[in-house]
Amino acid sequence: MFTTKITKEVNTAFVLGELDKVKRRVEQIEDSLEFLYAAVLYVEVKKFVSRHTIVSMTIIQKRFNIGFGRTGFLLQMLFRDRLIRKGDDFENSRNYKVVAHDENPSKHKRIASKAKQ
Repeated sequence: MFTTKITKEVNTAFVLGELDKVKRRVEQIEDSLEFLYAAVLYVEVKKFVSRHTIVSMTIIQKRFNIGFGRTGFLLQMLFRDRLIRKGDDFENSRNYKVVAHDENPSKHKRIASKAKQ
């Protein structure tokens, strides 16, 4: 009887240990998926921005249905890659000048955020 109790405890510990391993692996996969989502999203935002001459945080949020924090991170990446910049005429504005945009003028659009809603 004593040995069966120990056997059950060992089996339980083994199962719980395996469960912890599975949980850690699931977290790793979720992190990988989050990274892939962010990478794909950045490429899509980059394509979107390159088709315009002026963009804003609001228009990116609305177009891609993402939150303020993620949009801010994407804008930082666009700044880092020198795809957008704050223009002199946009000093008090939330709009950004697109530095590297498509050369086809028919695609260029001026997009500015609407007044506070």
